[in-house]
Amino acid sequence: MKLINFIIIAFLLINQPAYSSTNNISYKGGFINGNEYLSLSSDGKVKYAIGFIDGLLIAPLFGAPMERLTWLEQCTAGMNSKQIVAILEKYLTDNPEKWHKPMNGLSLKALKKSCNQ
Repeated sequence: MKLINFIIIAFLLINQPAYSSTNNISYKGGFINGNEYLSLSSDGKVKYAIGFIDGLLIAPLFGAPMERLTWLEQCTAGMNSKQIVAILEKYLTDNPEKWHKPMNGLSLKALKKSCNQ
């Protein structure tokens, strides 16, 4: 089972662009793109949403200024993971031309649009 998981992760990493950009800031493409996210089970989408938000909130440990996360904390306060999934799915539904792009960038754009950022 560990070997299968390793192969899947390696395959996903190979198929992602090295870097993407948004707002003139470059970032590394993540493990999956929008198409792959849409093919996840409901439970898989919830786990992705939780991991994505948790990852953003821990960004100050890697040097991101705390004040740059204020909008995210305010916007998501009181939300549950199913609401985050709904935000991501709505963004993808409204933007099928972007499904081939890295999901980490799409997720951030979805949240920023939802939070009016």
